[in-house]
Amino acid sequence: MKKVIFSAAAIMCGAVMFAQSNTSSVTSTGNGNGSIVVQTGTLNDSDVDQIGDMNDSDVSQIGASNRNDVDQDGDRNESDVVTLGDNNRTRVTQGYSFATVNDDNVASITQTGNGNTATISQANDFSSAGSNDNISSQTQTGDNNRAYNDQDGDLNQNTQSQTGDNNRVDTHQHGDSNRNFDTQLGDFNDSDTNQFGDLNLSSVTQTGMSNDADTDQFGDDNDAFTNQGGNSNDALTIQDGDFNYSDSRSFGDNNNATARQNGNSNVSLIHQGGNVLEGPNNGNSTVTRQTGNSNVAHSDQYDWTVTNPATGAGTYGGGSSNDNVATIDQVGDFNDSYVVQNGDDNTADEDQNGNSNVSDTYQTGNDNVASTDQDGDSNTSDVKQNGDGNGSATTQNGMMNMSTVLQNGNLNMSTVSQTGQTHMSTVTQTGDMNTSTVTQSN
Repeated sequence: MKKVIFSAAAIMCGAVMFAQSNTSSVTSTGNGNGSIVVQTGTLNDSDVDQIGDMNDSDVSQIGASNRNDVDQDGDRNESDVVTLGDNNRTRVTQGYSFATVNDDNVASITQTGNGNTATISQANDFSSAGSNDNISSQTQTGDNNRAYNDQDGDLNQNTQSQTGDNNRVDTHQHGDSNRNFDTQLGDFNDSDTNQFGDLNLSSVTQTGMSNDADTDQFGDDNDAFTNQGGNSNDALTIQDGDFNYSDSRSFGDNNNATARQNGNSNVSLIHQGGNVLEGPNNGNSTVTRQTGNSNVAHSDQYDWTVTNPATGAGTYGGGSSNDNVATIDQVGDFNDSYVVQNGDDNTADEDQNGNSNVSDTYQTGNDNVASTDQDGDSNTSDVKQNGDGNGSATTQNGMMNMSTVLQNGNLNMSTVSQTGQTHMSTVTQTGDMNTSTVTQSN
């Protein structure tokens, strides 16, 4: 009877020991390939497959129930995976068997925490040309983060860093010599980047909670920068063409920045909140849409005193600006639009169709409204509102028309309509509840 009990206990002990063991599989086909696998803990699993010559794979998993899968097909590819924690997942794919070459790619994943997922794919799945000389790095510190990077082409570079919990970053690069950099500090942040073309650059930095950034680049030599600090900010950047530039910065909560550029050599600058040290800058919204070439759109929504209107240079005031709305639409070439909103609940709308038009709107105070509509070429509009509740509406159709509106006070109203060529209008309102209407045509 004792022998039966002892035998049963030995079987149960062996089953427990087997259930808690780690599993590793390494398959190398070719010459000069190297693989190092170190697993400490229980129920970890690693699978490494290498086909080609001089490939190298290093795997270190410390914890429980981690899973790793590395596939390298080509020559001189390198993969490094380090995982500390439990229930993490990593996957590296470099090269496909039907591609002619998949060489000299480098992938690095570092995870510290639990329940993280990281995936790197550096392989051309559109043709047999292969993917070469790509570099991808993913770093996750925290729990339940997700990182994905897909690079199809040559000489692409991607860096993704997540610190916090429940963050997500997703990057797709199709082409050559594209660069992407993602940094997320906080919880529940989300970043999506798509690059189709060559020599594109995208950089996203998000600090806080529940921020969202989406960047799409179609073409060559486009640059996009997004920096969001605070909570629940949303940034969307779409660039379709070549040599476009976008810079969106939001510091505060619930801000929205949208930049859409279709054409070549366009510039979009959206600044909501001067820096992280200023007062709250919440609920601001800017939408910029540009179609054509060499257009410039600039929106500032924060406590900013302009000292040089020609360049937009000025000084920070240290205060806050909230719930402002700026909309800029430009169709044509060489148009320039600038909006500055310092205060709360201001609205500015600038719409330009044609070439070489210039529109500037400066709002200081609260509840001001300004709209500018210019159709034609070489028209100029300048609106300055200082106070509360002022309204300005400017419409110009034709060529080389010029309108200037200066409002200092409260509840003033100005309407300017010019049709034809070379008209000039200047409206100055000082005080409260003044009304002006100008209509000119030829």
